[in-house]
Amino acid sequence: MVIRRATTPTHPFECDVDLSIMEEIIITYSQRGIVVLEKRKRDCRIEGNTIFVKLTQEETLEFNPSYKVDIELTFKTRGKDVLKNEDPITVTVKRSKNEDII
Repeated sequence: MVIRRATTPTHPFECDVDLSIMEEIIITYSQRGIVVLEKRKRDCRIEGNTIFVKLTQEETLEFNPSYKVDIELTFKTRGKDVLKNEDPITVTVKRSKNEDII
């Protein structure tokens, strides 16, 4: 997975947990240990065990192409248990030749 600045990507995350029992889901995008963007369950589309997260042009422009992005998924069950993905997903940020918002 790559994040290209000034685009509107949809990131799919296939999960090995039952998403139907999740009260809350938080997808955290960070660079160099600093949170750049967070998306919550209400911001996502869920189909089966896959979470789809759509980013805006403005959101992708927040990422610095000099650093990789770590993506962490946090789940809170209705029973109040909190789960996280085993390891962050690490992706690259690429510049676009034209980074105008359209």
